[in-house]
Amino acid sequence: MKKFFTYSIAIIAGIFVLYLIGYICIPRLLVIGKESKHKIYVSLGFHANFYHSYRIDTNDEAGFGKDIRIVRKIIEVLDEKNKKGIPVKGVWDFENLFTLEEILPKYAPDIIQNIKRRVKKHGDEVILMSYNNGLISAMTRDEFVYSMQNAITNTRKSGVKDIFGIFLPYVRPQEMMTSAGNFNLYKELGIQGVVLYYSAIPFDAFRVFVDELSLEEAHNPLIYNNTITNERMLVIPAYNHADLIENVSIYNWVQMLRHEQLRGNIKNDVLICINSDADDSYWYGYKLPSYLKWVPNTGGLSQLIDDIASLDYVEFTTIHDYVQHHKPVKEISFGQDTADGSFNGYVSWAEKKYCSDYWTAVEKDRMAHAFVKALYKYIKQPIPEKIQAALSESFQKRMRLLSTTNFGMATPFLAKNREHVVDDLIKKMQSITDTVIRDLKAYAQKICSQDKKAQEFSNYEYVNSVLVLKQ
Repeated sequence: MKKFFTYSIAIIAGIFVLYLIGYICIPRLLVIGKESKHKIYVSLGFHANFYHSYRIDTNDEAGFGKDIRIVRKIIEVLDEKNKKGIPVKGVWDFENLFTLEEILPKYAPDIIQNIKRRVKKHGDEVILMSYNNGLISAMTRDEFVYSMQNAITNTRKSGVKDIFGIFLPYVRPQEMMTSAGNFNLYKELGIQGVVLYYSAIPFDAFRVFVDELSLEEAHNPLIYNNTITNERMLVIPAYNHADLIENVSIYNWVQMLRHEQLRGNIKNDVLICINSDADDSYWYGYKLPSYLKWVPNTGGLSQLIDDIASLDYVEFTTIHDYVQHHKPVKEISFGQDTADGSFNGYVSWAEKKYCSDYWTAVEKDRMAHAFVKALYKYIKQPIPEKIQAALSESFQKRMRLLSTTNFGMATPFLAKNREHVVDDLIKKMQSITDTVIRDLKAYAQKICSQDKKAQEFSNYEYVNSVLVLKQ
């Protein structure tokens, strides 16, 4: 037994020595005396949505109180580092309806004021998400345009431009959801680039849909090219906390990229664009015993910044600043819908039984609107103001329902409170359109009773359109 332990210790020690030689010593020896004019840029992005599928709507740790606590910590750390002369900046993307419009003004107005201050004083950027943190890739054109236009500016003054005075023309889609056709719509609205995960884990967007990118390509802007839909759009590959762990630490990550620059394998500047949920405990850091303080990825945002702040080949940047001075390095193409759910797809928002029920409610409301428009177009009359007001109200409910939070990604169930919120929302939406459709059906039947051809169908009730195919 004593020999067994001796041999085991010797083997472990040997593996450790080989690790030091092969992974640390040799790579460093290979770049001794070599230089590179290129740099490594790091952008730190915070994805802020305080309306959750797995938490409730309360100002405590069970609800959005956690978001408020961690975002305040992020701002505190960024301010602290700036005071020490570290020019680090934040790249923020906010959902407007729930977070900027309803929650923050009531429970944490200081967050809005401090980010406004940071935008003016330290150069933080605010890019777009979507107004209702919506299922943007599953929206109709009208819904899509409404969501993105209202994310920029709206009558309730909760748009990014309304609050921060400026918005940068990039979008970080909620849940990384995109679909062919979205990119041209983004361009029509003045949006120049899309931030999408190229991640090491299934919490990803497009990595499995394209050929493997080189390190230089994976850390630089790309051009999305879809020859079927004739879409071209700038794509910024982004990474999350899993990628920091995949690369051991941010320090190890930049060291690896630097070695490749010095060896001539990377012939350009590179960008590590980190973007992750602003409520992630990672940013705050974890309480560990003093003898474990050295463990990477445990000290929060402060540790991440300090690990690389002194390196002369590393610069903190923002997405817009980097894109302004660096051209895309490669074209990519894929036709799949993207989402950062399980298995690189939409299963996290579709697998629950009531997701189908919720989607049915969305479709019924859409069809109700289509029915009203078709009827008044047929009789060549404008839609009455009262009906138009009702449709507008149900549309607002529908946009609220189209929030990704109402479908997932919590699994196998949403938080019970969230289920109740969604059920109440659907009831209110349906009560509006049901009343409109009931009155219009009676009106339509009255019109048909005056038409001799329509009287042939007097024993039938119009439900929806039916297409009969006959061989």
